[in-house]
Amino acid sequence: MHHIIPFRLTRDNSPTNLIPLCRACHKRVESVFHDVEAVEPPLPVTRLVLFCSIHARRTVTLHMLKSSAHAGQRAAA
Repeated sequence: MHHIIPFRLTRDNSPTNLIPLCRACHKRVESVFHDVEAVEPPLPVTRLVLFCSIHARRTVTLHMLKSSAHAGQRAAA
């Protein structure tokens, strides 16, 4: 599980601040966060940027998994 807004900033372990990510996606999201954190935007802006980044990565991952599953079904047929 990945904290959308780092735990050290909010102490928030609620389900709305957590999202499952694979290791590769987690690394990419962490890189984005470090870039955002470097300019020190207000917390609501930080939250929006990270939320969009994480959900974009999640969407790509889900699309890849769905495509892979369809390819496997076609190969089995």
